Amino acid sequence: MNFGFDRRVLKPLANSRCQRDAVLTAADEMGYGGRCREYYRTAGYRWYHLTPDFLFSNPRFLISWRFWKSTFFVATYPSRF
Repeated sequence: MNFGFDRRVLKPLANSRCQRDAVLTAADEMGYGGRCREYYRTAGYRWYHLTPDFLFSNPRFLISWRFWKSTFFVATYPSRF
């Protein structure tokens, strides 16, 4: 809270719903939740914007091997304990 609210921090974190939710949670804890919600609202984001922004420019990513491998075929790691 030393420097206050700065929307330049919010813009790079607007790419996905998960990032926006994390920023909103942090902003709520710092007392800037209302200003953060207003920024995302003026940027055009609503509650139903679930997909990341890059899917609009590259919709074929959903059928790529990289997506499937990173989502469903993640290697399991043995526990050290």
